[in-house]
Formats: sequence, C-alpha cells, structure tokens
Amino acid sequence: MFTIRVREAGGSNPPAPTSGYMEWQNCLPCIHWFIKMTNTEQPTYTWIEGFQLACRARKLSDHTIADYMNTLYKFVSFTNPETATRTQIREFLASRKVSNKTLLNYHIGLSVFYKWVVEESLRSDNPMLGIKRPKPETRVIQPIPFEHIKLILAAIDRSAPYKRPGQRSCTHTIPSAKRNQAIILLLLDTGMRVSELVGLKCADLDLKQLIIKLFGKGHKERIVSISTRTAQTIWRYRPQQIPSEYLFTDDHNHALGRNAINQILRRLCKKAGVPLYSPHDFRHTFAVEYLRNHPNIYTLQETLGHTTLDMVRQYLVISQSDIREAHRRASPVEHWGL
Repeated sequence: MFTIRVREAGGSNPPAPTSGYMEWQNCLPCIHWFIKMTNTEQPTYTWIEGFQLACRARKLSDHTIADYMNTLYKFVSFTNPETATRTQIREFLASRKVSNKTLLNYHIGLSVFYKWVVEESLRSDNPMLGIKRPKPETRVIQPIPFEHIKLILAAIDRSAPYKRPGQRSCTHTIPSAKRNQAIILLLLDTGMRVSELVGLKCADLDLKQLIIKLFGKGHKERIVSISTRTAQTIWRYRPQQIPSEYLFTDDHNHALGRNAINQILRRLCKKAGVPLYSPHDFRHTFAVEYLRNHPNIYTLQETLGHTTLDMVRQYLVISQSDIREAHRRASPVEHWGL
C-alpha cells in the first residue's frame, strides 16, 4: 500500500480539483505525475489511459468519465491497481470520509474499471467481485420555499452592499444578471439536470414553440416545454451574449461548467440570505410543484428523463402530503368543530 499522499509527494503539484472533481482531461496528467513521483510501474498509467479511451469510445458523458478518472486518481494514490487485492479495495473504500452516495460512485467506478481490465486480459481475476455495493443514504426531499425563490431572484441584479474607505455603503449592477436569471428560471421551469443545462446549445432552443431539446443520461434525447416568461428571459439575455455554440457562457465565451453553475447559485443564495441550494434542489422543486398542480407521474417521468418511476413516486408522496395538509386546514368540519 502506498503511504505517500498526492499533495505531499514533493516536486511541483499536479493540477488538482477545486470543487469536488476534475475534468477528465486533467485527471490523466495528475495520475501520470503521481505514478512518476512514487516510482510505480508505467503499465498502471497505460491501463488507465486505455480505460479512458474505452470510455470515450462508448460515448460516455464528460461528467461520467471525470467521475471514473477521479476515482482512479484517488485509488492510485492508495494502492497499485495492477496488484490490488479485494482486501486492499475494501480498505480503500473504508478509508474514504465521504457520503454513502459518493462511496457508491467509487464502487461503480472501480467495478467498471476492473471489468474492462479483465475484458482486455490485463488481469485474469476481477478483485471487485464479492465486494458489496454501499447503500446510499435516503435523503429527505425538501423543495425550495416560494419565499426563498423570490429572494434569490431579487438578489440577481445587484451586488451585495459594500463600503469603500470614506464612502457610504453602495452596490453595483451585475453584468451577468440576465444570464443568471435565465439559468434560475430554466432550472425551475424544466427540472433539467445541471449536466443538461451546461450542455444546452443555442440550436436546441425553439423560443417560438416554447420547447427545448435536451440530451440526458445515456445521451437520450427528449423535448421539454418552457413557459413564456422563461422564453422571454432567455430572449432578453441572448443579445448580450457573444455568438457561441452554447447558450450559457462566461466572460471569455467559454461554456459554463457544473462548478460554475454551483458557484453562481452559492453566491446568489448567500446574497439572498437563504440556505445554499444546488441545481438538484431546483429539480426537486419543479417536480413537487408539477405534481401539486398536475398530478400525472407519467408525464413527469418523461419530462425529468427518469427511466423508472421510483424517484417520481417520492415526489408524489410529498405532493400528496401537502394536499392532505391543505384539506385539513381548509375543512369546514375541522374549522367548525362538527
């Protein structure tokens, strides 16, 4: 087992993730750097490079490849994948101070990797066989309250108050306000995943017909509707945008990534004085509100791009409990004490 840690190995540090995981293009240099610093045999790098090529050949999403590469980056810093035993893999998983959901992602990444290793005849055995998958925690779904949505939208146009020496507190306008407003309304209006949001291209929009073409997990295409209010917000934002293939870009005309979207939401939530909400919280909010106003789990499943009804049923439970509570409050029998 390696005892050296990636950030302590000496020499120049490799490119490192700044908010959870790296883009897959940056992972291989990190792995190569670590293998070089620890004098690990070169085949390890060749294996991982070949695995990455196999993932790209399968047309897996950039996020999936990044997830797999980031898992291997951590795994290589713990043990040698060429000789890793089932016990060492269990020790690796047990040493991670992460949620069960993240641990499950590590398990999935290693399982896919070693399945490929065996298929390529690089090892005759698969050390992942017999290692049970971690069971992720069951999280309580909490939709974003309407009052918090209003506060977030109100915080978009101007900066937080600040003071300059000898001057009164002031604020300034935010150049990207129209873009950020379009992001918030799109997340709330469609329940799209953040990966679908950052992959959204201008050609995927039809503002006249109020529809958007999305490519979800497994590159499955679906069409979702948007409201006239959301379409109007996008229309107002686009003239400010430098011509680009992607809808949402930064100041340098680069497509926004997942981390950039999360940072935008964190800044807005902090400025609005509300809890920090993620893009997935907006997805949950859309789903619950959808069922409150249109209780059809099958159209919701299609809109969200879920392959099964399992997750949709969780949203249904929340919406139905709201209906029961509303009835309890409004019931004349309850109010009149009959």
